Amino acid sequence: MDFGLARRPGGAQLTRVGTTMGTVAYMSPEQARGDAVDHRTDLWSLGVVLYEMVAGRRPFIGDHDQAVIYSILNDEPESASQSRSGVPAALDAVIHSLLSKNSADRCPPAAQVAADLKRLTTTAGAPTSVLETGKPKQAQSIAVMPFADMSPDRDQEYFCDGMSEEIINELTGVSGLRVIARTSAFAFKDKSEDIREIGRKLDVTSILEGSVRKAGDRVRITAQLIDVADGSHVWSERYDRVLEDVFAIQDDIASAIVERLRVELTAGEQERLAEAREVNPEAHELYLRGRHVLNRGLMTLLYDRKRVDRAIEFFTRATKVDPDYAPPYAGLADVYSALCRWKAPTGNCEKARQTALKATRLDDGLVEAHVAMGRVLLTTEFDWEGARFEHVRALELNPGSAPAHRAAALYYGWAGEFTQAMVHAERALDLDPLDYGTHLVAMFTVGIARTHRTEAIDVADTALELFPDDQFFEGSALWHRVLAGVDVEESADEFVRRWPDHEVAGVICAMTGRADEARKVIARLEKKGDEGIHYDKARIYAALGEKNEALRLLEKTLDETPRILLQLNSDAELDFLRGEQRFKDLVERSGIPMGELAHLSE
Repeated sequence: MDFGLARRPGGAQLTRVGTTMGTVAYMSPEQARGDAVDHRTDLWSLGVVLYEMVAGRRPFIGDHDQAVIYSILNDEPESASQSRSGVPAALDAVIHSLLSKNSADRCPPAAQVAADLKRLTTTAGAPTSVLETGKPKQAQSIAVMPFADMSPDRDQEYFCDGMSEEIINELTGVSGLRVIARTSAFAFKDKSEDIREIGRKLDVTSILEGSVRKAGDRVRITAQLIDVADGSHVWSERYDRVLEDVFAIQDDIASAIVERLRVELTAGEQERLAEAREVNPEAHELYLRGRHVLNRGLMTLLYDRKRVDRAIEFFTRATKVDPDYAPPYAGLADVYSALCRWKAPTGNCEKARQTALKATRLDDGLVEAHVAMGRVLLTTEFDWEGARFEHVRALELNPGSAPAHRAAALYYGWAGEFTQAMVHAERALDLDPLDYGTHLVAMFTVGIARTHRTEAIDVADTALELFPDDQFFEGSALWHRVLAGVDVEESADEFVRRWPDHEVAGVICAMTGRADEARKVIARLEKKGDEGIHYDKARIYAALGEKNEALRLLEKTLDETPRILLQLNSDAELDFLRGEQRFKDLVERSGIPMGELAHLSE
């Protein structure tokens, strides 16, 4: 409905004859300026309508047309949830994205907006906390368990895991089906836990089990679909094929599951599941071996050079066997981009860029390639728009991909778009509830949002239930108690006692009136001389209120290690610097968007 043309009884008509075509209150900024418009101006107008439906008033108002246009071009409306209680954070995020002044920032395609709104209708009356559990899920949901190795020598674990992972990837592309990500499903590997208990922990309606027996170039695969409610077998099948048919088997299993669960497919999803794929079996096997090493935990790879080299070796060999096979290039991009971000960036950044580019050129439909490319563009080139495009593209290709949502949450968090970041973190948790990295991302996104201090404590405590004695979550729980004003003195003392050389200890000391101790932390950091030391010290000096020194160190960080500044929007102790001209100059030089923090620089 066009709210501008609709009239209440006795109400005024908002569209005026003889003026610019359109209703002023619903015009996009580019339309109001007379610039060229495209589909993104319709997304803006939809955002205005949604805002009015939710808040009961329009986001941009004025006594006359020019006043309304001025508001559209210059004002940021308060969130719809501030006007009306009970508005889900996810709906707030959709509206906020649609009302971006810059048309390029209205990144969700219309189909994704529709999918998000449709998903919201299934969660009406659900808890509104952005990371609260227990929300109603889609009608059908499934976890694919790691397939059992029944080969004679029990040496095909990588192949069995790869089979399960490929089926997960196939199913996540089905919009009407919620598919638990690999990490959470594989948490039950080699455990004799009851199917119904696994279903309860993962909150799914169905579970797929299977086994693989591989001998030479022959493979026997069995699969069975189980109803979690009563443990009954819904479907089972056995496949005896040559190894070259492995992708066809995966497609057959995915199609059978969709049919048995009565999930409605779009035309594109039907075409994708029916699409025949050809791949060199040797290249595929080498890729699976590399991914098997990588899936053991990417972060741990950074501290285990032998495993890094093994992963690189398998992926590289796969590219030599079949130079046109995209997945191993994406695997290499994952390794090199992680090394680029955290270890020895020289050389690795360029390798990450080249391998990610190669993967996307060979297969533009490969989600992992776009996620890796987004990370590379951000860490090596500070290309925020390019990185945004890659993350949006990954989610367009597969809205059910937990890794894509994790990556998007990090991107939006670094870009200062905290509401959007938390929506993606929530979705990642929904799809991968037992994954350590997903909880790290959830902690990051809630922790950097300035208005969710108490909730950040809850997120840290929930993670600690899953990962007891984890130092990151223990420290996060204490840190956010200090920020939220909960048990401040004892939380501060405990953090400083346990991690006296951490920059956060210095910030805590500065915030709690212990300036001398904060300066001692700075002195210890200087002795260590780690990469990023200038930024770490800047945080402490900012907490001490020493603007000039903090700004000097931030400028030095930009000159020497600019990628460290990706976290510039993360640390609230820097907020009071944002009005300083030197800080504005630093932001302009770095190109870092301020997102929801832009008002602090005014």
